[in-house]
Amino acid sequence: MIDAQTSASPAALVAVNVLWVGLVVAGIVFMIRRQRRIDNTLDPAYQHAPVAPAVVVERKFQYRKVNERRLYRITYRVHLAHGGHFIGWEDKYLTRFSGAPAFAVGTNHQVAYMPGSIEVRALPRKR
Repeated sequence: MIDAQTSASPAALVAVNVLWVGLVVAGIVFMIRRQRRIDNTLDPAYQHAPVAPAVVVERKFQYRKVNERRLYRITYRVHLAHGGHFIGWEDKYLTRFSGAPAFAVGTNHQVAYMPGSIEVRALPRKR
């Protein structure tokens, strides 16, 4: 026989479970937003640099991995406003399933570049 004073009411159990699920969902949403904010920042050195369209011509794994993110050397063909172009590159940590496909060969990106340098930075995409 179950003692009525030691068992919790079904309504209280449901309320506690709903509260628990709500906290878990809020934690997941917080982590996703934090990660997106990190991914949507541009290197401060390139904040006011000129911007040009570019096409990925090569993406090569650099055999380094940190927190499930792999380091890639991404090579771009950057098209300048006056009709010229140059080959630029950047090293970028990308996740295997969501980040790497966004930088597949042939994809278009806006990049910030410093005149006289071949190193570029891809601008964060709006989500």
